Amino acid sequence: MNGHILGHLSNDAAMLCSPRIYEEFGFPYEAELAKKYDGVFYHVHNEKMHFVPRVAQLPGIRLLEVTNDPGTPAALEDLDRVFAATGSANLMLHGTADQVLKAIDQLRERNLFFQVSCRDRAEAEDIVAFVRDRSKPYIL
Repeated sequence: MNGHILGHLSNDAAMLCSPRIYEEFGFPYEAELAKKYDGVFYHVHNEKMHFVPRVAQLPGIRLLEVTNDPGTPAALEDLDRVFAATGSANLMLHGTADQVLKAIDQLRERNLFFQVSCRDRAEAEDIVAFVRDRSKPYIL
């Protein structure tokens, strides 16, 4: 290992393939690549997550970013599906302060990073305080 993290790894073509095709062609290549690093930061879209359970098993997966696609419920509003697809991977999710406020009890189940869009600085400060007050200790 070289002491580095591989990321922002993304395979958007995998969304267009069946899980069987990803298992046969995508996963072995990505797993071999991942083994050369101390950790992997991987990016997926929330529209098509059928291959994501396998991505969550990549060697050294440290963070799995789930981005929101147009016409698809935001990941923060579809946590049952997102959590089921991502296994125990640490997640980065994108959303609004209102979405975080609404989902905080379910969000406490996982190690999460957020990119939160706020209306102004006061809302940003409020959501940071709210999340910190309800967070468990960070474990990587």
